Amino acid sequence: MIIEVSVGVIALAVVLLVIYLIVTLRQLKKTLAQVNQTASILEKDTHELLTNTNGLVSETRAVVSNVKDKTENTKTLFKAIDQIGKQMNEVSTFVSKAAAENKEKLGGILAIVGAAMNLVQEWRQNNEKRRMKDVQN
Repeated sequence: MIIEVSVGVIALAVVLLVIYLIVTLRQLKKTLAQVNQTASILEKDTHELLTNTNGLVSETRAVVSNVKDKTENTKTLFKAIDQIGKQMNEVSTFVSKAAAENKEKLGGILAIVGAAMNLVQEWRQNNEKRRMKDVQN
């Protein structure tokens, strides 16, 4: 009788173990289905992300190329400005030397020009006074 009870207890333990394994396997099956579903969603999202990233890389390359082209154009502009600056410096140096060499002549010319401007101004004032007198008369 002890053997029959022992066999019955063992049989009951095996049945309980099988039931527990069945429940665990069903939960594992559900979990694997969810993992499979998540993996397919991630695959789709990863593909979209990769496509967008490739487009972004292409746009970035185009922008970098555009910036390089504009930088090259700017270099040409700055070279031209540098040349103009050098030429202006040469002209300024030449004018300064010529002015230093002809300082007395330029002083006389400036004095004559100043006197001529004073005469013109006096003449205008006299004309203005005559007009006023004519208007009053």
